[in-house]
Amino acid sequence: MEIKSVKEQYRIFDELLKKRIDTLMPKLMKETGIDLWLVLDREYNEDPVFSTLVPKLVKNVSRQGLLAFSLMPDGTFEALSLSRPNPRLWDHYIQAYNPKEETQCEALRNLLEQKNPSTIGINISEECPMCDGLSKTMYDELMDCLGEAYAPRTISAEKLC
Repeated sequence: MEIKSVKEQYRIFDELLKKRIDTLMPKLMKETGIDLWLVLDREYNEDPVFSTLVPKLVKNVSRQGLLAFSLMPDGTFEALSLSRPNPRLWDHYIQAYNPKEETQCEALRNLLEQKNPSTIGINISEECPMCDGLSKTMYDELMDCLGEAYAPRTISAEKLC
């Protein structure tokens, strides 16, 4: 059996990641009733699922990261990055945040207004540490950003994780 080079292993991982995001993620979101899944990260405090959602060469988050997965009622699916622009993500995610033009919270609010999700999954869990990556500080910041219109729509994304 031939052992693949690290470069080839990473290529295979990234190819499978793209497939999982594009085909598996919409099905899982539909099964779990989550219209929008937000995965927030902070530099040196990545969510436990972060490494399963990004290409192999993306080792950590720069400052504050936010990945968003949107499933519309008509079945339209999008994987979006509301993180600082990173060319390594561009094959997998639509860049939906420009830090020169808006804050991350403004980009998220624009996304929420555009998608108007009924349910917003966030990574909080009493049962599974792998699904409990949202720190208290990030949670508070997120709730402030979501405001009264969207904060009540948040649910645990434990089943999706």
